[in-house]
Amino acid sequence: MAIEKSDPVLPSASNLQLRVYNPSNCITSISTDMTEIKPFILDPGTSYMNKDIKWSGTKSVRFTFKSESVECPGSTKMISLAEKNAYGIYIQTNGTIDFYVDDVAKSRTGFPRVRTLSYTKMDVKFTLTKKKSITINAGNSSAREFFSPGRWTVEARGKKVGKINLELGGIYTLLINEIVMKMDYVVVTKPNSVHIAWLLPQYIIITAAEVMFVITGLEFSYSQAPTSMKALLQASFLLTTAFGNLIIVIISSMEIFEKKSHDFLLYCGLMIADMLIFSYLAMRYKYIQKQESPPVSEAN
Repeated sequence: MAIEKSDPVLPSASNLQLRVYNPSNCITSISTDMTEIKPFILDPGTSYMNKDIKWSGTKSVRFTFKSESVECPGSTKMISLAEKNAYGIYIQTNGTIDFYVDDVAKSRTGFPRVRTLSYTKMDVKFTLTKKKSITINAGNSSAREFFSPGRWTVEARGKKVGKINLELGGIYTLLINEIVMKMDYVVVTKPNSVHIAWLLPQYIIITAAEVMFVITGLEFSYSQAPTSMKALLQASFLLTTAFGNLIIVIISSMEIFEKKSHDFLLYCGLMIADMLIFSYLAMRYKYIQKQESPPVSEAN
């Protein structure tokens, strides 16, 4: 449940997400013909975000960027927006409005992703150590996965513009203004907040359960079975593990619940029911007392 709290809000049916960025060095006003969004103003290096816009199908929307500064020409562009998507929109130095479909879900590998937007197209260099550096073209607005989390130094046109701390699971949009050599960034998806060390208590409990119950169960099935059926009952005991795994596969494939935590609560309920049945059978069971064989005397 703690992990689910840090999961990003993903666009769903009849819904879309919109993020507008201003990498320029001018105050810019943005307006659209969408009734869901009122005109707003973005300062240099800031962004606008709306994660819950009611939307159905695919529609074309007019976006207008205006600035009172001569250095930042305004522009208007029609952009096609479809439901169940997240979009990012920004303006470049020649007044061109660019957009992309954003992926706000955390990467499967868990490493951070960075999307770099700049007012002009250029290469941006990220340096972690003397031996680790990555160069990204800031004009293509594509996200890049970083395989080493940490505090990276950002350089543009050979000059340092700032530092950014990339954490596991996070998704970042970097805004660089090379005119004033300034850098800002937006956390699109928050990084992981639950430490992986919390897995240790679970593994310790599972290991203890394996030692206590599996070995005891095998010993019980061997000692209480008839001589001619010991191997068969031991194999049947191991087969119950396979059936348990099969139940988990079926429940997971059916996707009964939207949240994984609900699946685990269902497994917990099944385990408690199994423990009650097992306890009842153990209380009613009568152990077989085997007679010891008489010692064989050796002939003199």
